[in-house]
Amino acid sequence: MYPINYRSFKEAAVKGRTSTNRYKTTKWIICPCPMQVGNVESGYYVLRFMYDIISSKTNKDSMSKVFGPYDKYTKGDLDVIRGMWCKALCKCSL
Repeated sequence: MYPINYRSFKEAAVKGRTSTNRYKTTKWIICPCPMQVGNVESGYYVLRFMYDIISSKTNKDSMSKVFGPYDKYTKGDLDVIRGMWCKALCKCSL
């Protein structure tokens, strides 16, 4: 997986703004998140990260405290999301 180039992302997001705009510039907050170790489980990482955010019920100021201590998800963490996704998919197809 390629590392995210935050500088170019930031420049693209605010492209076209001039100093005459009355809006404040965008304040980017980089939230730490687990990085995937392979190249096939990215969707499960995104689903698990969204699940963690929603189930933690925290405000935006304490997100770095919640998601800071680990650098990757375990197989068990991803299996929980796989199971939830399969149940939801089976429920929709019936």
